[in-house]
Amino acid sequence: NIPISKYVVPRQIQFNKDIKVINECLDELIDLAKSSRSVDDIEALQARDYSQVQDASLLRFLVDMRDADLEQKQLRDVLMTMIIA
Repeated sequence: NIPISKYVVPRQIQFNKDIKVINECLDELIDLAKSSRSVDDIEALQARDYSQVQDASLLRFLVDMRDADLEQKQLRDVLMTMIIA
């Protein structure tokens, strides 16, 4: 690992640009999910019919269930893991 390589090696430069785009997109999706978060108790969230929710997704579920427990970076890391897997 050469720290300066991300500024010199063309593949590293492109990789960093691509990661930046992905992170910005994921951050935007997380912000959108957080801004439309439904604050309910755990029982109501567990009983929710996500087939009737407008933007039903795993992100929506995570934000509704654990928003207070998860930071932006943690949510982004979870989403990135799902994209890669």
